[in-house]
Amino acid sequence: QTTGTRSRRRRKIERPRLRGRMAPVSKVPRVAAAAILGLLGLGAEGHPAYVALIPNGDKVERNGESWAAAGHANAAGDGALNPFGEAFEKAGAQWTKELCEADSDGDGQSNGHELGDPNCTWSGSGVAARTTDISHPGYADSTVGGGAAG
Repeated sequence: QTTGTRSRRRRKIERPRLRGRMAPVSKVPRVAAAAILGLLGLGAEGHPAYVALIPNGDKVERNGESWAAAGHANAAGDGALNPFGEAFEKAGAQWTKELCEADSDGDGQSNGHELGDPNCTWSGSGVAARTTDISHPGYADSTVGGGAAG
């Protein structure tokens, strides 16, 4: 005989993992919102704060495809970091002369050359020396002019 009362069990809510660690509770809503927007095809761009911290961060392309998140293995900006993203993180998420001069992907072109700042003079504001033919500094198969610098 049933009494009409339902068993009320609390569901354990799993928190998302960030880079192998549990995300802080305060970040859970943002992570969930980003995942929902990604599934809907919205918000498929790199984090605006990071995009603005590298020259031409909004113009990065890999083999003709727009790559909104230059530091990530996924163009939409989720998941693992690529070699440029790791170098950017190591530089304290700043465009430094060392990061600019480095060749994170080993393609023979400096990060600065690939991002339109070949002389490493971009200061975080204004226009970079070049705003076209921007390649991806995290992948060796993406180079300025389609070939490695010589």
